[in-house]
Amino acid sequence: MAGYARAQAVLTLQDGTTPPALEPYLEILEDPTGRWTLDAVQADSLHRRFRPLDEATFRPGAAAYWLRVRLRTADARTADARTADARTADARTADARTADARTADARTTWLLETLADEVTAYVRDEAGGRVALRTGLTVPLRERPVPVGLPPLLPLTLADTATTVYLRVRHDFGSYASSDRRPAEVLSPVLHAQAPVLEADRTRRFGQGLFFGFMLAMAGYNLFLLLSVRDRSYLYYVLYVLSFTAFFGVSRGYLQEVAWPDAWRALPDGLFLLVPIGSIWYLLFSQAFLQTRRWTPGIHRVLQGLIGLSGIGVVLGLAGYWTPATGLMALVVPSTTLCSMGASVIAMRQGYRPARYFLLACALFIVGVLLYTGAWLQWLPTTALTKYGVQAGAALEALLFSFGLGHRIRTLRREKQAAREHALRAEAETKMLQETSALKTQLLGMAAHDLRNPLTTIQVATRELADELDGSPLGEFAAMADTAAEHMVALLKDLLSLAAIESGRIELRRRPMAMAPLAESVVQAHRPQARLKQQRIELIAAAPEAMVVADQERLREIMDNLVSNAVKYAPPGSAIEVRVESRGRVVRFAVRDEGPGFSEEDRRHLFEPFRPLSARPTGNEGSTGLGLAITRHLVELHGGHIDVESEPGQGSLVFVDLPRVAVGALQPAASP
Repeated sequence: MAGYARAQAVLTLQDGTTPPALEPYLEILEDPTGRWTLDAVQADSLHRRFRPLDEATFRPGAAAYWLRVRLRTADARTADARTADARTADARTADARTADARTADARTTWLLETLADEVTAYVRDEAGGRVALRTGLTVPLRERPVPVGLPPLLPLTLADTATTVYLRVRHDFGSYASSDRRPAEVLSPVLHAQAPVLEADRTRRFGQGLFFGFMLAMAGYNLFLLLSVRDRSYLYYVLYVLSFTAFFGVSRGYLQEVAWPDAWRALPDGLFLLVPIGSIWYLLFSQAFLQTRRWTPGIHRVLQGLIGLSGIGVVLGLAGYWTPATGLMALVVPSTTLCSMGASVIAMRQGYRPARYFLLACALFIVGVLLYTGAWLQWLPTTALTKYGVQAGAALEALLFSFGLGHRIRTLRREKQAAREHALRAEAETKMLQETSALKTQLLGMAAHDLRNPLTTIQVATRELADELDGSPLGEFAAMADTAAEHMVALLKDLLSLAAIESGRIELRRRPMAMAPLAESVVQAHRPQARLKQQRIELIAAAPEAMVVADQERLREIMDNLVSNAVKYAPPGSAIEVRVESRGRVVRFAVRDEGPGFSEEDRRHLFEPFRPLSARPTGNEGSTGLGLAITRHLVELHGGHIDVESEPGQGSLVFVDLPRVAVGALQPAASP
């Protein structure tokens, strides 16, 4: 390779001023083996192969490089003194010249800041020898000459004579720390005056200490509340605050200084992982605090998706895919902020008052970020407010979130108290209604029982009068009185049955039985009335041996009510079909007629007592309005189901389904 012949420029540093950038003065040499020594790179064969940094090419992944730069220092006061000495050379004394010489030989210390994984600087000491100083992002804190976490610093003591400083740099350009920087920017260190940097570091540590103490206090306080109120919103809040605090601690190196001083990594994988992990806790907190499932179900689903994307970010970070992971989180974080603030606005408009705290907290944090960004872009002056804008916004956000949690808990307690009082009032009203209903049932039962005997006597008397006065006007009146008495007796019978059912006094005497024979008996009992109306009743026993377990008298009452209603409401000359069939695990008893059918209003109230229907009996038969209500109760006592299918003018189908019993299950086991 041809030698590099250009003379290296010397950078003069002047105490009390801001040093210029080093990049134009740096020369670079790639070390392909990673084992070259200082003597080797100073040898003529390698010495002439150094190139300007801006002409270098960089390979991806881990690599080793040598950098060199020529530096000298000049005290501004010394330069001024020399100018004055030149103007008054004849007036100066030998002692003054000696003092000027001492000042010119004075050495000043500068701090070199680096972003590389490992940097070893070779500088001359006061005795003229070479000293190796090592620092970098991966160098343990106790091995650094300046025990500051971030940024890594190297002290350079320089004189007013030009000194060549050699830097051996090892860096992995595929790491997260290099994902958003140019290779030349990573390798090029920055010089600072020592005193201002150390003073600024002390001030920064004090401010960050206040921030970390406040955040940890908020996390601890709300953790205590979590143990008291058992609300998961507090859990998500504590985890979010701890993740956020840990991110700041890791990004500035403070957490590593305390926890891992001997195994230092200023930008470990954990730094990036804290971003999606913190995002997950923030999203869960937003959902729980804002009750997004209740107030904003659409945004709730979006937040669920963002939680999934944050989880993907964690996986990508663990796998080492920093570039796609960083791009993904660059989309997730602002989307999370916008969606959560949108949800808070919607919830607040719907009357959810704790959402105000959430919205204000997010707004203050965004303001803090904007202040910091404006100072970083030099759009705003650098002040304490702009310099610590993010920390101030985060602290205010945590404080307002905590206030919001307290307000939310009070709101939920008030809602629970109101719900409890409403439930107690409803329970008291229900109990009162039950007592009133029981009293009504008792009075009806007593009245029906007391009226049945006199009515029976009246019915006997009217029948005898009707027989003796047959054919006369008085005989007709006696027959009418007998019909009315018969209707009243039927009504009292139904009232007694309903009262017994509602009071729970009815007792079923269940036994296995076939439904078809009982249906045949009921149909035969109604054939005479059907003949009077020229109606045809047909029984179809599709499952003659289908068995149920039922009270025979109550089951007869169920069938009798359904068949009598069909005869009563079907027009003369029509057909009535009674069917017994097996349907899977049930046995169905169904009655179909060609009557007027039921309207939608009728079907809604069909099985309620004393509900008048739109249809009327076609033979002037009486109706108590209790038959179907009693039938429904009896069916339910048997564990069955009753329903109707009907359209106005199209007839109706009323059916009862009772649980079927297998014949084999009813046979006793054989004796051994």
